[in-house]
Amino acid sequence: MTNLRSFGVVTRPHRAASPAVILLAGVGLLAGCGRNSGPERAMVRGQVTFDGAPIEQGTIVLLPANSKGPSSGGPIQKGEFLLPAESGPVPGDYRVEIRATKQEGTVTVAGVAGATTGPSAGSTEPKIVMFIPDRYNTKSELTAKVAPGQNELTFPLKSKP
Repeated sequence: MTNLRSFGVVTRPHRAASPAVILLAGVGLLAGCGRNSGPERAMVRGQVTFDGAPIEQGTIVLLPANSKGPSSGGPIQKGEFLLPAESGPVPGDYRVEIRATKQEGTVTVAGVAGATTGPSAGSTEPKIVMFIPDRYNTKSELTAKVAPGQNELTFPLKSKP
């Protein structure tokens, strides 16, 4: 076996890392974990009704009024929505779009090449329609101001202006 000291190599016995080194490494790892490096976001919850009745299912989207910054949105269930702070909007002014659909009868879907039987035959499907007027979604007139922290918004939508 060769003696490493004869080649000018100084060896040291294996030692455990000092507690200070371990502590600094742990603090460095924790400092980089669990923090969102983006802008501060706010929690928004609220209610949405249409002609006085809660919207059973739909979506709400908050779009920045100045077209800068992230949009935020989520589902509406039984007239209520919740946008948690982790994915909610940043404080500021927003244009709000609300969408909801409902089944309104059925529609007949034609079969392939006029087939009336077999796998290529036509069928009857539910007709799904958007029942929220454009002034609340694609041409929305709704606005909201979101403050830091927790926010409560209410949108009483009406079928007629």
